Amino acid sequence: PGDPLANENTFQALELIGKEMPELTLCVSTNGLALPDCAQRLYDLNVRFVTVTMNCTDPEIGAKIYDAVIFEGKKHSGVEGATILRDRQLEGIRRCVDLGMLVKINIVMVPGINDDHIPDLVKQVKEMGVYIVNILPLIPVEGTKFSDLKAPTPLERRDMMDRCGLDMKMMRHCRQCRADAIGLLGEDRSQEFTHIEGCGLKDNPINVSIEVEKDESKVAVATSDGKTVNSGFGNASEFRIYATDGNTVRFLRTVPIDRSETVAGQDHRHHIESIVKQIGECGTVIVEEIGPMPSKILASLGIKVVISGGDVNEAVRQTSSR
Repeated sequence: PGDPLANENTFQALELIGKEMPELTLCVSTNGLALPDCAQRLYDLNVRFVTVTMNCTDPEIGAKIYDAVIFEGKKHSGVEGATILRDRQLEGIRRCVDLGMLVKINIVMVPGINDDHIPDLVKQVKEMGVYIVNILPLIPVEGTKFSDLKAPTPLERRDMMDRCGLDMKMMRHCRQCRADAIGLLGEDRSQEFTHIEGCGLKDNPINVSIEVEKDESKVAVATSDGKTVNSGFGNASEFRIYATDGNTVRFLRTVPIDRSETVAGQDHRHHIESIVKQIGECGTVIVEEIGPMPSKILASLGIKVVISGGDVNEAVRQTSSR
């Protein structure tokens, strides 16, 4: 727990990995507070990619985000702490860039706090030689500082990325980190293990009623172009409904999805339930990825889930043989 650069085990692990698997690409993510002191050591351990979470360069804004910073054994609050963190982050980034390491900046978009400041932050890190920026949405969590704030909608986040993308390369393929994921990026195999105790969501009751009768021959596909399965369940802009007998595939209609809801908490749950109700007539859903909550809802309704990233028609055709 905590920042990896504050833990000596991080460096021991990197050293062991480097000896046993020298072909691996090593990457470290950090808040940057200890980065100036560790940049050379990371480089010597063959780390060539560093991600720094940096949410502002204005200490006044930083004071609203961070309650305190503990540096060299002393606790610094407010603007003082935010200034120390900002200066350490900038110096650490500079040292990594000078060493030839690729640096990515993660920025958490906090509406009403740092969103107006993000474009200036992006311009500043670009001038320092940062390779790419990833803008992440705030995810309000009950009991935390920003639990009462509204998360940015996917459209608000995309607009921010489009705006900042005029000055800097944006990371647009990022997916929300999940500790319960199994498999590879883009190849989530979690659904294969839901029968094992401890995998996926706990057995909390999920009640979603569907007013229409389910038709096993109908398949809902998360696709934006009708050619490839290229969207996850919760972030799809539309689902296309097909009918198949195993040999032929017939397109029926398109179901547009409202993505203006926030991405966390009850709003996210309502968004997922709304999707389920709109495609509940289908016996199978084909998606590029899916989280545990929609998986459990679909399973409770007897709707099969197929994870695929391939051709739409072929994926639909194969559902009849599953």
